[in-house]
Amino acid sequence: MFLILTHIFKQIKEWDERNYVKTTTNLPIVGSPVQVIALTVAYIIFVLKIGPYLMRNREPFNVKLLMQVYNVFQVFINLYMGVRATVFLWVPDQYNPGCITSLPDTHRLKPLEAHLTYLYCFIKITDYMDTIFFVLRKSFKQITFLHVYHHVLMVLSSTMVIHYYGTGGHHNVLGNLNAFIHVIMYSYYFLSASNANIKTSKWKRFITTAQIVQFIIIILHQLWPLLIVKGCTYPLTLLFLSLSQATIMLILFSNFYIKTYVKKSSISENKHIKTL
Repeated sequence: MFLILTHIFKQIKEWDERNYVKTTTNLPIVGSPVQVIALTVAYIIFVLKIGPYLMRNREPFNVKLLMQVYNVFQVFINLYMGVRATVFLWVPDQYNPGCITSLPDTHRLKPLEAHLTYLYCFIKITDYMDTIFFVLRKSFKQITFLHVYHHVLMVLSSTMVIHYYGTGGHHNVLGNLNAFIHVIMYSYYFLSASNANIKTSKWKRFITTAQIVQFIIIILHQLWPLLIVKGCTYPLTLLFLSLSQATIMLILFSNFYIKTYVKKSSISENKHIKTL
């Protein structure tokens, strides 16, 4: 068994060395898939097993101040990324929105493209703190499959794309939309923690709706080079990967929306009618 595993890991390493983008080798985390996979496995084990076990006989930690600092950080860093990244939606001398590709190394915008792409990956990793805060506060019911799957997907997909494709590309739109959604989301988290009147289902419903719209736009954008643009050089594998994952997320978020807002609303209305 040991020899078989050794052979498998050797084959994976050789494949990785043949296919990775050499410009990413010196970057922390994305320089090696092993690092981000190990970090993600540790995250999953902690938030699902170790964390709840350690907290079982403890009082919830008061992390409100730390969370508020974290929320402010997320608002400003995502706003910075979202605004700066709009320049990559259309670079006339290289591509149009229908087929966004990685810029040549000599292009004047390449350093900014690399900076924002790596920053996006770093922020996706810091998003793991959302779940860690749930553990420390003993808010275990919020650690759902959708929540964990979403965070793991964003980290693994973004870092692997950089490692094997490079910076920039057709997924720029995904990152851009995601940054602005997070500005709204973390602004809500900050304000609701400061003012209980803001913590209403109306705002939560709005954020979930915005996320669903985001996935619909991403699906349409991935279909653009597949169905309309001829000769797009962006890898088909990445297009289909983004398309499939956006579709899965759309289904999961739509299911959450229906269960949380539509069905509960119908139940409350029926109860109200019975009391009349």
